[in-house]
Amino acid sequence: MLKPDNAVIETPSEKRPAGRPSEMTGGKRVNVYLDATSLATAAALGDGNVSEGIRKALEVAARG
Repeated sequence: MLKPDNAVIETPSEKRPAGRPSEMTGGKRVNVYLDATSLATAAALGDGNVSEGIRKALEVAARG
């Protein structure tokens, strides 16, 4: 969709879904408190998703 000045704007179908993310089987919502370095590391591991980065780090740790 184009605005009058030809700038591209997102249409509703291109935006992320609103609301909280879907739940995962066996999952439970928890809060964690991380220092800035750990937060940045988790975000990098999860491609911007801190929760995914924590899950990946835990998976690696579990493999030993």
